[in-house]
Amino acid sequence: MSKNIYVQISGRLGNQLFSYAFAKKIQMSVAGEIICNFYEVNKTSLLKKDLSFKDELSKFNLDYTNLEEMESFRNLVLNNGSLDQRFLYLIFACVRRIWPMEDYNKKYLAKINRWFARLLSRKGLYVTPFLTGHFEKSSKKSLFIYGKFENAELFEDIEKNLQKSIVAKEVISDKNLNMSYEIQKNESVCISIRRGDFLSKEYMEDFFQCDEKYFKKAINIMNKKLKRPTFFVFSDDIEYASIFANKMLKHNKVFVELEGNTVEEKLMLMRGCKHFIISNSTFSWWAQFLGDFDEKLVIGPKHWFPENGKYQNDKLIQNNWIKI
Repeated sequence: MSKNIYVQISGRLGNQLFSYAFAKKIQMSVAGEIICNFYEVNKTSLLKKDLSFKDELSKFNLDYTNLEEMESFRNLVLNNGSLDQRFLYLIFACVRRIWPMEDYNKKYLAKINRWFARLLSRKGLYVTPFLTGHFEKSSKKSLFIYGKFENAELFEDIEKNLQKSIVAKEVISDKNLNMSYEIQKNESVCISIRRGDFLSKEYMEDFFQCDEKYFKKAINIMNKKLKRPTFFVFSDDIEYASIFANKMLKHNKVFVELEGNTVEEKLMLMRGCKHFIISNSTFSWWAQFLGDFDEKLVIGPKHWFPENGKYQNDKLIQNNWIKI
C-alpha cells in the first residue's frame, strides 16, 4: 500500500530542512511519497510582510512533491485522515491550547509527552515535539508531519543520506568561485554568526547565545588544534562580519562572504568547509551536519539557548562537538 507522507513546512530554510529530513526518515522506514504543504510559510510571509519566508526546499534536489492546493494542517488532517486520526488530532489540538509548545520540555510533562507522542505516531500523526530520538512506525495509509524536529538523534542514523541528497540545484556562481576554491584547498574553518532578530528586544533574552567572547574562545581552540587554519566568515549581517574579521582574525588568513548570496549558495559554501564554529541557529547546525569531511571539528555552544531564557532544550548539541 503506497503511503502519502504529508509534511507541513514552516519557518525559513533551517526549519524547513528539519521538517523535510524527518519526512525523509519516515519515508526510508515505511516508504511512500513525501508531499510538502507550504501553507504556514506563505501565511507567515504575509503576516510579517517578510519575503524571506518562502519555499526554500525547491532550490535543492530533494525527493518530494508539493501539495496541489495548500491548506491549514488542521484541514489537511480532517480532509485526508482516517476517523481515528481525525479524532486524535482534535484531542491534540485541545492539549496544545492547555500546554504551549515550550512547556513540553518541562520535566513534569516529559513522560506524558513521550507516551502521547508514541500514541500519536503509531496512528501516523507526527505532531508533537520529539524529546527523544525515538518514534513509532505507523501502518496508516496517510501520515501527517507538523512540528519542530530539532533533535540531532533523529537524523544521525541517516546523516550520509542527507549529506548526499541535500544539494543545491544551481552550481556555485562565478563571484564565489575563488572562495569555493580557497575552502577546498585550505584547512578551512566556517564561522557562522547569527545576529538579525536575535539582537531584538523581543528575542535577545531567549535566543542570543554566541557573543564575541564565545567566538574568541572558539577561534583560539581552532588555532591550537589546526596547523594553518583559514577562516571563512558567514553571517546574516555582512557589515558586522567584516568588522568581526578585522577585529578577531587579524592574525589569520580570513575570507568574508560576499553580499547578495542566495541562501542555497551560502549553505553550499558553508558546508564545503572542513571545520566549523557555529552559532545556535538551525542554519548553522545544518551547515556543520552536512559537512562531510571525515576529520571535521565542530565547536558549538554547550547550551543551545541562554540559561535564563524560557527555552531549555539542548537536543541539537551533538556528542562529538567541542562545547564552550
